[in-house]
Amino acid sequence: MKRAFLFAHPAGHSLSPRMHNAAFQSIGVDGVYQAVDIEPTCLGKALLRLREPEVIGANLSLPHKEAVIPLLDEIEPVARKIGAVNTIIPRNGKLLGTNTDADGFYQSLLEGGYRPEGVALVLGAGGAARAAVYALHQAGLEIWIQNRTPERAQQLLDSMQIPGKVYATQDQIPFEQVGLLVNSSSAGLSNPLESPLTLAFPDLKAGATVYDMVYKPLHTKLLLDARAKGYNAVTGIGMLVHQARLAFERWTGQSVPAQVMFDAVKDTLQ
Repeated sequence: MKRAFLFAHPAGHSLSPRMHNAAFQSIGVDGVYQAVDIEPTCLGKALLRLREPEVIGANLSLPHKEAVIPLLDEIEPVARKIGAVNTIIPRNGKLLGTNTDADGFYQSLLEGGYRPEGVALVLGAGGAARAAVYALHQAGLEIWIQNRTPERAQQLLDSMQIPGKVYATQDQIPFEQVGLLVNSSSAGLSNPLESPLTLAFPDLKAGATVYDMVYKPLHTKLLLDARAKGYNAVTGIGMLVHQARLAFERWTGQSVPAQVMFDAVKDTLQ
């Protein structure tokens, strides 16, 4: 039996086992994906499990994506640039770290009808923001970041060697230039009535897209407000599904429809 894991702390809330186990079933592979709660101090020991012959890979979630980097044998350039690893691939006796979050984010954005133009404004400066900033910079967009701690946002840009603007408060932002607004903060995660916008919903560039990485519920206040203003609103569930699909394909060498993974979790998202 093939085995794959998610290492996270905590891990019990994860939807990843549903998606990956459905993917194994869809391609007819005898495999199992398990979420394991790993304390930060136990990460090195947990990685030893990935060297066992039946293990084909692992995902990493908070708080391990950055801490794992010095513990791996090789790091792909995309993960090195982002500064985070979310996928580990055992290969030729070594553990290779990569990152599928950026591509997963951008694929879901395009699927949602986004056409790159104007400025991309990212709210938040954590790990999720790093993946978004990387993908959007690769697409040639101008990057703005708004974060309550502007020093953290500037450090993000500097560490990735990406030019951009940093705003400490939203009232400083010329929103009319923004063609894409991305919420990478936790606002709305525990309270679906909470929006990451501290102001009334602003006027964005005509035809703008609003993307919320918070995917539960599928219709967050930010997205409902965006639709009410006539903007294209895209839920973050696509990022979750596509980053999982891309990891699964790296482990198995086989493609799986994103719909298979989405169908495995859609009943949990309301």
